[in-house]
Amino acid sequence: SKDTATYRRFSMRLSMNIILLGWWMAGRWVMSRAWAYPKPSVSMSSSEVVTLGGTITIHCKNEGQQQAEFSLEKQKGYSLHRRDKKKAEQNKVIFTILNVSQSDAGIYRCIYCFPENRCSDYSDYSDEVHLNISDPRLAKPSINVRPEGPLAPGLNVTIECQGPRNALKFFLYKSKVLRASQVTQPNGNRAKFIEKTEEAASYTCRY
Repeated sequence: SKDTATYRRFSMRLSMNIILLGWWMAGRWVMSRAWAYPKPSVSMSSSEVVTLGGTITIHCKNEGQQQAEFSLEKQKGYSLHRRDKKKAEQNKVIFTILNVSQSDAGIYRCIYCFPENRCSDYSDYSDEVHLNISDPRLAKPSINVRPEGPLAPGLNVTIECQGPRNALKFFLYKSKVLRASQVTQPNGNRAKFIEKTEEAASYTCRY
């Protein structure tokens, strides 16, 4: 009937409006989470390894944009969780972690927004920094380099780290800079790293 046809046309228009409204809302949801500002820089006050019970500061900074609110976020699995937030007096903030424990170890990033905009838009995440906690009560690992003695530049050397028990994760540092990490086999306590000789340097193992 004529009434039925009219209802159908109205129903189709209504459905189309709902679909378009849903698309607009979905687009707005995505856009509201787009990175509106450049990513900040992040650094730590000391090396990436801090002694248990010590203090570490993490510095977050953007490029010239002042009065931002920074968040320090820690990675847990595949997601990031806010650890702390602080408003910047200029364009940087310092987050301090006192009396660090093993639970503080992990990967951290910075992100910022502007309270004057009700933090409706956020920056991209900063690069990551790794915080590792060393326990002085644990036995030190041993380190061996093969071949031994002076070597010509460009040759490969094998650096072996050995710990007091099995299933450890080793970190290899070159002149106090992290070079690589490796997890041992469940029934093994050694990790081997291959390095190319370039210049005189000191290597350190941690686990």
